[in-house]
Amino acid sequence: AHRNEDMKRLETTATQLICGLASSSMGLKHTITFCDDFPALVNDPELTKMVSEVAKSQGREVIEMDEPFPWSEDFSWIALECPSAFFGVGSGKDHSPLHSLHYDFPDDIISTAVDMFISILNHFFPLL
Repeated sequence: AHRNEDMKRLETTATQLICGLASSSMGLKHTITFCDDFPALVNDPELTKMVSEVAKSQGREVIEMDEPFPWSEDFSWIALECPSAFFGVGSGKDHSPLHSLHYDFPDDIISTAVDMFISILNHFFPLL
């Protein structure tokens, strides 16, 4: 789910449905467990703006997504604890998706990522 409230509603609805069916005249026993239950990843607006400004200052294209990624991200646990901004360094449209069988990390984007992180660090801790 893209929002924590929606995930909670899905879990509650599924649990009620399962419990209702199990307790019906069918006499079923049930166990309910949830796995990979990650919270929604919500970026801090101020940090997101700063990351965007850093990228633009480096002449990089900034593409803001209309919809969240459809997969879970464990970085969301960090974002629950402190202001955070999750961003990606794109490898192009003609590249296999991350985590696919055919994905091969494009080494040429390493310098882009390093430049971004150094600039972000310099934003918070300017060099003397």
